[in-house]
Amino acid sequence: MLKKRVLIGVFAFVLLLPLVYSRIDIQIGQSQYNLGDGIGVDISILREEDVNGLLKMELDCANYNLPFYLTPISLEKNFRSSIKVPGFKATEEMIGSCSVLAYLLEGNSLIEYKESSEFGVTDEFSIKPSQEMITALPGDSITLTGKIFGAYGNEVSDALIETVFEGQRYAAKSINGEYSIPIKVSSSIKSGKHDINFTAIDKNKNKGMSGVYVDIIPLATTLSISIINETMNSGDTAIIIPALLDQYGDELNKTAVIEIKSPEKKKIMKKDVASNKEVYYQIGQYDASGQYVLEIYYEDLKDSYSFTVLRKREIKLTYGNESVLVENIGNVVYDGPIEFIVKGKEKKYTIRKKVSLEPGESTEIAINSEVSGGVYDILLADDGNSSILLENNGVEDGVIASEKEISDHRPFYKKVTSGLGSITASVIGADGILVRNPLAAPITLISIVLLFTLYYSRKRIRNVFRKKKKSENEEYSQQKPLN
Repeated sequence: MLKKRVLIGVFAFVLLLPLVYSRIDIQIGQSQYNLGDGIGVDISILREEDVNGLLKMELDCANYNLPFYLTPISLEKNFRSSIKVPGFKATEEMIGSCSVLAYLLEGNSLIEYKESSEFGVTDEFSIKPSQEMITALPGDSITLTGKIFGAYGNEVSDALIETVFEGQRYAAKSINGEYSIPIKVSSSIKSGKHDINFTAIDKNKNKGMSGVYVDIIPLATTLSISIINETMNSGDTAIIIPALLDQYGDELNKTAVIEIKSPEKKKIMKKDVASNKEVYYQIGQYDASGQYVLEIYYEDLKDSYSFTVLRKREIKLTYGNESVLVENIGNVVYDGPIEFIVKGKEKKYTIRKKVSLEPGESTEIAINSEVSGGVYDILLADDGNSSILLENNGVEDGVIASEKEISDHRPFYKKVTSGLGSITASVIGADGILVRNPLAAPITLISIVLLFTLYYSRKRIRNVFRKKKKSENEEYSQQKPLN
């Protein structure tokens, strides 16, 4: 092209001389071409004199030059003549900017030169997808659509467009510039955005690239629930793990519903929980033993899991107000005897009571209704019983309470029985009075009974006499005459 510019300079003066009415006009069909496109050239010449000579034409590109036309020409003055020039196809060597050069020769002289406007040659297509983003669910079928345009904006037909999605190749041919590629989304695809890049190529090796992305909406697929400890005691904390996964196995942060049912199939808890986060449930102290069912729901998904609360048979003994409080702190009915030893310096009593307590129930055993007044230690007869818990504020094992002052609130018959027992030991024991004096036995026994009866009935007898005296006074007052 540089040589041509020098040549133009050399002959510039020649061109300037016949400037009036002389002109070569070169028209190129379009400004851009793809490989394989036909390039048409139209040329017309106007001269002020008759010319009989030659017309020479060349294609001039950045890295390529091709003389493509040479023809004798006869021009009539002041008449614009059109010359039919054969077209040619765009090739790879022409890629870049090109122009067409025309030389009008007469004899060995260049009488006129003309260069056309530049035009481009490219091997690139433009692909315009209908949608740059597609939303889909796992398992959906989607269709990639769009158009393919040539360099000049013309619609490209019969181009092969290809893409690979999830390892699967898809291809289609463009028709009237449009393409349509059906794609099947797998049911186990990862959620989120996926790039889909595709290429187009035609038989002349023109090519294009473009892409879209598919946003996969997660689909809840797997719901499960588990618990860290399958066997627990009442009062323990159950650590529940609800898990919700999408179609790919990734965690989904959604709200699920969990329920817990007791061994009697009664619903004892219902709660909305965040999936994939630990949930804590406190097993009640008195919750029944047995198998509990844990259920979880999310939309149409469901799962269940079971755990066991162990049987706990236990009571707690606490001393206070001259009584022993018996409380069932287990989760089953406590039905059985409890035996205490109430031990003083001189006396010792054994108290045996049968209790039947529901979980959480309690009862009191009054010690002062069982023993005579004095200072005592209260001990558990069976201190190896693991089902009995003593709340004794640090006193040694087996001791419910130590050195407690206890008053005598026993009923009359117990006092008489107890007194007779003591006296019997002194009177009819091995060294008793009756053993030494057999004839005094009847008188002595009758006297003992009368004395105890009078002693423990003194208040009752005194009340009877008081009531009788009060009645006589009231009767006297009614009989006294009025003044």
